[in-house]
Amino acid sequence: MNVLNTYTKRAGNLVHLCNDISVNRANVSVERMIKNLHPTPAVGGIPKQEGLDFIASNEKFDRQYYSGCMGDVDLLGECNLYVNLRCAQLKKESISLYVGAGITAESDAEQEWEETQNKAQTILQAL
Repeated sequence: MNVLNTYTKRAGNLVHLCNDISVNRANVSVERMIKNLHPTPAVGGIPKQEGLDFIASNEKFDRQYYSGCMGDVDLLGECNLYVNLRCAQLKKESISLYVGAGITAESDAEQEWEETQNKAQTILQAL
């Protein structure tokens, strides 16, 4: 696995930290890559299993479409996957937005709420 340098990428009114990861497909399956990519620390916490257990025990919200991997895999097994951290679910009568914030012991609840509002605006502007 080759992790390239961290860089920033603009999405609407937000800037995200990104890393491109290159993997020799002879050494790993698509399923294994997806399992290792998702959930990211931004979604599930660190350490991974402890964070997921905490979320399952304490969060009363079904995340449904909040996060996941998406991309394409061709017949030869070549793939380009992206980790999705926010999205919108379109229904006949409504739109549900899925955004979140990285809560830590040092987090300020008001600032985290503002961050989720900014993330939602990025999706709303695209609609």
